[in-house]
Amino acid sequence: MKRFKSLAIVLLALSLALALCACGDKPEEADTDAPEQNVTEPQDPGPEPAEDPGEQTQGADLEALKAQFIQDYQYSDYVDLDAARVTAVYALNADQVVGAAAFNASAGAAFPHEVVMIQACDEQAAKAIETSFYEHLDSIAMQAASYDPESEALAKASSVVTKGCYVGMFFTDHSADMSTAFQAAVS
Repeated sequence: MKRFKSLAIVLLALSLALALCACGDKPEEADTDAPEQNVTEPQDPGPEPAEDPGEQTQGADLEALKAQFIQDYQYSDYVDLDAARVTAVYALNADQVVGAAAFNASAGAAFPHEVVMIQACDEQAAKAIETSFYEHLDSIAMQAASYDPESEALAKASSVVTKGCYVGMFFTDHSADMSTAFQAAVS
């Protein structure tokens, strides 16, 4: 009986090892397909800079601006949000977002401070993102109205700034200063 159990364990281990080996082969096949996809993908983004050369040449470094805000306003407890997380959290169309730099920082209130800066694909997309950000701030104000008057007031005082293809939302005590720095960076 003991040998039967040992044999069963060995067979189970071998079958798991074979299953893992079989799974390991599939990503290699996918990797060989990936270069073909990557060859076609750069052809698609090619026309986008041609449509919007002025915005592309400005080269606003949103990541550097985000790092500056974190350092200048001494945010130590924050969470970075990449472009994929920004589109998911703020329910944005990923096709409209060229780049994003964002973070949420705990501020001792019910709602964390939110700093979101986006380069949209065009001015129409920027307007749609701007509308989404205003709706987000209105939602915070409505939620906070009954139990967190500080967050409600902050949501009402916070700003959304749109300049060309760039949109920034600053739900923070430093909203005015950050808005000014954002506008200067994207000019």
